[in-house]
Amino acid sequence: MLIVFGTYSFNIKKYSSSELGIETETGDIPVLLRQRVFHIFYIPVLPIGRLYAMRLSDGKLYNLPAHLHAVVDQRGPHRTPFYAFALPLLVIAGLIISQCLTWKHRYDRTQLYQAAQREQADSTTARLDHLGAEHYIKLLDITDRYTGGHTYLHVRAVHGSAVTLERLDASLHDYNDNSPWNIRRMFLLQGKSDTVVLPLQQLREANVGTYEDDVKDYKVPDLLHDGKRYRISDILTIPEGPMLATYGEDDTRDTMSPLMLTNYGTPLTLVSIRSADPSVRWLDVLPLTLTMDTDDTYTPLDINGDRSKEYSATLTFVDEQKRRYLYDISWNTMNWELTRKSE
Repeated sequence: MLIVFGTYSFNIKKYSSSELGIETETGDIPVLLRQRVFHIFYIPVLPIGRLYAMRLSDGKLYNLPAHLHAVVDQRGPHRTPFYAFALPLLVIAGLIISQCLTWKHRYDRTQLYQAAQREQADSTTARLDHLGAEHYIKLLDITDRYTGGHTYLHVRAVHGSAVTLERLDASLHDYNDNSPWNIRRMFLLQGKSDTVVLPLQQLREANVGTYEDDVKDYKVPDLLHDGKRYRISDILTIPEGPMLATYGEDDTRDTMSPLMLTNYGTPLTLVSIRSADPSVRWLDVLPLTLTMDTDDTYTPLDINGDRSKEYSATLTFVDEQKRRYLYDISWNTMNWELTRKSE
């Protein structure tokens, strides 16, 4: 890149020869005091001296004789104009503006985060007043929130002002799977573990909604008596019972549409399939048992080559306690959709 730099001068004061008491043979002429500056791309960087000049009748500038410089200086003071430092001032102004924008962005982000935290705390407060077995309390370790991760507590029982909770042995970080299905699955895989009984008031004290960076301002109780400080980050609602997911899409076969059922909860047995269209023939032999973490692909539909048609059915499952669960399943020509329904 070619950098244009050098020096030039500009007027900072103009006098007439008669004003300064200088006699000339050619009549009254302009006498100029000029500021000489170093420039980059013709933007002044810093002053490097002054020039004393006079403009004669030919319009050109000529150096003023040295013995007349004092006459000009006596009419001072002649201050160096601020724009002789134009480039440094522009850089400083740019830095100040950039910093102001950064501060403004940080302030706006803080305000948004604080509002979201307050809203979350308000929502959590309402759920703390109505805790049940379907609730999972998500705690954030604020003593080391970057590496401490999240601790989950499952509500087992509520007795007046005390709550019995089961703790998940593993801590999960943001890069882990923190989905409700995985949380429920990890508790089921863990099996029975020790429980802790906490006063409901302590949980309320841990439900703070201030800005995350201000950890020094948190005043939360030692909930789990492990020397760490926790605040309630969220309270998840994960219904009891089965947790099924399905996916699948059309393939190259003419008569089959593959279906995958994944069980994230307690073991279930599929005992009946009631098709909305009696002409649709379901091929799998019942009953079918889905244990936890089962990823089984089934081909339950013979659609007689009409792959553009939509189909639906009601699936009935039972668990080990013989409780029934109904799901609506539908094929919309592209993929499967599974929806739990009430009886």
